[in-house]
Amino acid sequence: MIIDNVNANNVEATLPETLPWLCATCHLPACNATQSRNGTWRVRDWKLEYDGRTYHFCTNGCRQIFWKDRDNVNHETLVDRFLAGQIQPMDVGGILGYMGLTPDVMGDDPDYTAWTRDYVGRPADGLAAVARS
Repeated sequence: MIIDNVNANNVEATLPETLPWLCATCHLPACNATQSRNGTWRVRDWKLEYDGRTYHFCTNGCRQIFWKDRDNVNHETLVDRFLAGQIQPMDVGGILGYMGLTPDVMGDDPDYTAWTRDYVGRPADGLAAVARS
């Protein structure tokens, strides 16, 4: 869908409209997809139960950093800050702005044409079939 929207000159449709899944250690969006043995792609959830809460991490490394320093680090996640009213406005735009993901920088790729041009004219269903194979 991203390729189809880029090729249709509709980059705005590729911008985020929901909150990203954030790592409890680095607070970066967890988007490191890995391919499983059967060829399917997934975003791994490195989670950890600690002090009555479940924390989610982008990598095993971030989970290990959290565990090693668990008694010394600030465990206030971005969601905690949001719910406490520290992020305003209290909506998706407020969180994205707090993270520095403003419309002028988010989702923009200077090489859109380089990685999408091979797909010009291919129907979206065809792209999905290629991705599954």
